[in-house]
Amino acid sequence: MHKTWKLAAILLLAVVAASQTGFAACDDYRCPEYAVSDLTNMTQSIGRLPTEFTDPDKVVRFEEKSAETYLAYWIAQLRDPKHPAASLGFLLPGGMVGDVDYWPSYEAWTAEGRVKEVRFRHRTGSLITGHVWRPPLSEPGPFPAISITPGSVQATEPMYWWASEMLAEAGYVVLTFDAQGQGRSEVFGHKDDADETPTFDGVPFQQAINFHEMTIDAIEFMLSTPSSPLRYAFSGDAAAGYDVYNPFSSLIEYLPDGHANLGIAGHSFGASGVTYAQDPAINTLNVDNIRTVVAWDNLATGYTPHVPAMAQNGESFVEPSFNPQRPDPESKKAAFNAWRTAGLDTMQVATRAATHLEWSFVPGLPLAASSWGNKIVAYYTLAWFDKYLKHDPTADARLLTKKFNAPDNAACGGNDGCYSIYYKNAYWFHDSGGALHSCDDVAHIAAPAESCADTDL
Repeated sequence: MHKTWKLAAILLLAVVAASQTGFAACDDYRCPEYAVSDLTNMTQSIGRLPTEFTDPDKVVRFEEKSAETYLAYWIAQLRDPKHPAASLGFLLPGGMVGDVDYWPSYEAWTAEGRVKEVRFRHRTGSLITGHVWRPPLSEPGPFPAISITPGSVQATEPMYWWASEMLAEAGYVVLTFDAQGQGRSEVFGHKDDADETPTFDGVPFQQAINFHEMTIDAIEFMLSTPSSPLRYAFSGDAAAGYDVYNPFSSLIEYLPDGHANLGIAGHSFGASGVTYAQDPAINTLNVDNIRTVVAWDNLATGYTPHVPAMAQNGESFVEPSFNPQRPDPESKKAAFNAWRTAGLDTMQVATRAATHLEWSFVPGLPLAASSWGNKIVAYYTLAWFDKYLKHDPTADARLLTKKFNAPDNAACGGNDGCYSIYYKNAYWFHDSGGALHSCDDVAHIAAPAESCADTDL
């Protein structure tokens, strides 16, 4: 008992000492204030799990949709044995469901003609499965276009329907798909011959180059038309019922320079894929159509900045990160710094307690994500695309919002601010009138704190 009181007294003295020396001095587990903050952050990083496992209605709906899709997709696979899918997402029941809350609108929009399933060729000859989404039928267009490249391993196409539905509803034509060897897309490549001879092009499929090249090839499909079909289509594809052009191609907006008004977003390997695709030294095929980029965890380094780019990053990978010592607050900003140095508009968004799965909903597994992160990254994703594709006059104010810096913030579980406690949020961009807005540390997590007039409360 005496030892317990002695320990409590030591901890109390340590907290008092930390408060007297300032937050910057409190940067490892020797300081109780830091330890409590880190442990709280780790707990909040699994905030989405209770909803997945304790909401009876959602669990039942997920199980029903898992059984329905598993049977339907296997029947479709057996009818087309020449193009096998063999990923975990396809083989495991539920792997092709994502967040079941997005299925009712998907089904209604499909019946209405706003969503169409597509199967098209990758440069390897592999058949890629995906969907194209359009704004409401009452809106004639044309519309800006956005192509979304998924992440690797676990990330099947429905896990990104939060983005496709949000963007389509906001006035964009959107393409989502599974990369080669993932979800319902085919594992092997093929030759364009009578037998579609299988090849090992693109195998093994969990490699960065597949997602990089697939980002460029998805743009090719997005911009294909009946008069200018997909360059990778096989001679017998149209007769076989495969898509040789985008069924919503007539809705895509082209600008006076003759190129499409197109943005790209990607997650994980897809985030490095969109960074790769916007580099004009690499993508000589269709880079002139790319107007802006959003990278979900995170913009990659080593590429030439070419268009305005938003980087979003998490604090952890797929499980909460234990940080016995405070990480370098600059360590996620290398690409942001490269964009800023190049004089191109850029922004770094890092939400509090965010994991790698804020951008892809993996149901039924104890993988971590916060309960609020997806809403915040969706907010910034839409505002960024609205600014650089639609030139929406409200986008600047939305990007420079003060609401996520507020104390006792309901948007992030009552925390004092919704931004990362480890990694810097930052922005460097010009508003619609040409004025520069710049801040290197929105949440003031590093000392000395700079003034950020646009986003400070």
